[in-house]
Amino acid sequence: MKNTGKNSIFQRTILTEQTLSHRLDSPAEDRLSESAAIPAWIDQELLDEAYRVWLKEFGKVLTQAEAVEILENLRQFTEVLLRASANKARAAANNN
Repeated sequence: MKNTGKNSIFQRTILTEQTLSHRLDSPAEDRLSESAAIPAWIDQELLDEAYRVWLKEFGKVLTQAEAVEILENLRQFTEVLLRASANKARAAANNN
């Protein structure tokens, strides 16, 4: 049976919040053991923040793998922006 309308949205929201609370309240070693491939720069606090922020965007609790992928992508994007900014600054300095 498929739920539709406001009631199903409300039920999904409660379930998501309960799942997130369980995930964030579980011991850190349990949460970190979900996946072995977590870069050293990503700590549990950063993962928890990613879970909170992206819950609002996706409407579901991210898996640890999804959170790590998002954080890695944001890091890489930031590095590209920083390199572009540095190259622009160097080019401007060379023109002077």
